[in-house]
Amino acid sequence: MKKTIFLGFLLSVFLQFNASSQTICDSIIVENVVLDASSIDIQVYNSSQHTIIYPFFTATLNDNPFITMGDTLKVLSFLSVPGDGNNGFSNALYSNVTFALESTVPANTLFSGNLVITDPNDSTFSCTKPFSFTYGSATAATPETELAKLQVFPNPNEGKWTVISPVAQGNIAVYDALGKVVFTQVITAESSTFEVKNPGIYTVKFESTAGSWMEKICVK
Repeated sequence: MKKTIFLGFLLSVFLQFNASSQTICDSIIVENVVLDASSIDIQVYNSSQHTIIYPFFTATLNDNPFITMGDTLKVLSFLSVPGDGNNGFSNALYSNVTFALESTVPANTLFSGNLVITDPNDSTFSCTKPFSFTYGSATAATPETELAKLQVFPNPNEGKWTVISPVAQGNIAVYDALGKVVFTQVITAESSTFEVKNPGIYTVKFESTAGSWMEKICVK
């Protein structure tokens, strides 16, 4: 009987710890991805009060022919929390990144990958966060002033969007942070609406015979 009670206690502690780790992971988001000539800077925001000393940030890009990361592991001094010097924001700068010439990559190509955060002092903690960004400028000859008139609003909101375009015919596709298509719609008028309800960061891609355009939106 004592052995059964002890095993039950260990199981309870294990489940509580796993729940706590998941709660911490849920409090971490990829806030921004910034590209430079040969680097990728990934910024995360941690809304919890859980910090990690010398956390490992491992970033991997999904297979693609345009961008290669030679440097995939960064060890930060600590995972920032709200109220400290960085107020919850931590940056991992990955150098030794090889980019294809931007003019040879289709305009606003969506790239995605995963950031894995681990604790070197706790082998049971592992948090995986998807990230995405766009890169490339090769496109059909469409005046930038015309493309600039395309609008997706209000942004952010709780899931209902209005699209206004000077082009009356085209297609809308909405991608989640993993690059998965979650919504498509044929546009037959300059103004239309669509809905995406699940909270998160999405990329809206509009394509027509005049060219293509992409914009990030946030569902609260």
